[in-house]
Amino acid sequence: VLGKRLGKAMGVVAKEIKAMSQADILAFEKSGGVTFAGHRLELSDIK
Repeated sequence: VLGKRLGKAMGVVAKEIKAMSQADILAFEKSGGVTFAGHRLELSDIK
């Protein structure tokens, strides 16, 4: 689903997700969303 939505930016976003620290992940879970390369991801986007 994210690949279709993000298109060519998927590679950059995937790299950013892989680089997230435990603290980054906890902040994402607490806030409910995060922005990578100008694309907003919500908790509901992650399955």
